[in-house]
Amino acid sequence: MQERDASIQSFYEFIKEGKLMGTKCLKCGYINLPPRPICQACGSKDWEWFQFSGKGKLETYTIIHVPPAKFKDLAPYIVGIVKLIEGSSITAIIKSKLDEVKIGLDLIVDYMEYKGEKLLCFKVEESQS
Repeated sequence: MQERDASIQSFYEFIKEGKLMGTKCLKCGYINLPPRPICQACGSKDWEWFQFSGKGKLETYTIIHVPPAKFKDLAPYIVGIVKLIEGSSITAIIKSKLDEVKIGLDLIVDYMEYKGEKLLCFKVEESQS
């Protein structure tokens, strides 16, 4: 029995712990992100938690100038799609100077405190900064 169900709530609980987690299908090996109790690839209900390395590349991005009310203090900020080395993609805030962000940047997972919440974000790997 898994200690946590494969839900978005569990995903965000892991984020609070500083872990980027998905579910890995025990039948076909597909990694589901966000986590799902049923494999997106083969439909199996046999899964285990999988912790991502947190490394990836920036596939695309946009600069948010008019944010949702919750994030108004951050504007302008970058949101991008990161292709993780394990194959999954995720959308997150990208910690970079606006004039230095570019597609193809090597990124690593990071977390930021904002209004009492721990948010998932990515930053440029040290070797590129």
